[in-house]
Amino acid sequence: MEMTRIDVINSIIKEFGLVRYLEIGVRNTEDCFDKIDCKVKHSVDPGLEAKVNNATYKFTSDEFFDKLVGKKLDIPAHYKWDIIFIDGLHLAYQVERDVNNALCHLHPGGVIVMHDCNPFLYENNPARLVEDYWGQNWNGTVWKVMHKIVSSRMDLKACTLDIDEGVGIVIPGKSTTAELVPNNYFYEYKTLLENAKRDLNMIDHKDLIQWLNTNIERNEDTLQSHADRGQYVLARHRWRQTDVLPGAVLTALFGRPEDH
Repeated sequence: MEMTRIDVINSIIKEFGLVRYLEIGVRNTEDCFDKIDCKVKHSVDPGLEAKVNNATYKFTSDEFFDKLVGKKLDIPAHYKWDIIFIDGLHLAYQVERDVNNALCHLHPGGVIVMHDCNPFLYENNPARLVEDYWGQNWNGTVWKVMHKIVSSRMDLKACTLDIDEGVGIVIPGKSTTAELVPNNYFYEYKTLLENAKRDLNMIDHKDLIQWLNTNIERNEDTLQSHADRGQYVLARHRWRQTDVLPGAVLTALFGRPEDH
């Protein structure tokens, strides 16, 4: 069975001990949200496509982040998540806003996951290139945002897994691709088809964990973030250590997890 976005998200959560998950764009919680194994989960969806809206926060993503920053929700304005999955409105302008808002609420060492980044079915269905097309498995223009990040965002690292219509991975950090990947300035789909592996920085899904180990920045903020969330193991993927520090030592260094 082919690996899916659900498998990707759960593997990242398990590998890095993440505990806070946010899903933007839910529709039916049974499709993805309910299948994510994470201690704390929140979801955002206005409910336009669902008979019953079971999202935690029943707003558009823009409204959600505005209310969060404006202290109008039941969580603090500075609340941050470890992993944020973006699968909302599949139009480039909105996806880019969702990415930028997500970055403001992402823990150090956190990961953003995006769906529909490699619309491989378009060549068989030209109608799906129309941005206002609304149908099953609609990929929209998410790929434009992933290409923009890969080719021009110097402050972000990104790759795309060639599974499940393209699963994008975005993390903060100095880009390793922006100076190497030519910018498809007019976002022509034909150009993408010819250069998708390069323009979306495609990698094999089996190499994802290694890619994250290599690219997640190792700094004190990352370690402190893990301590804040009660993870008393120096993450092997970031610090290349395998020893667990005694609880008393960690408490002396960082305080108790309930204090944060």
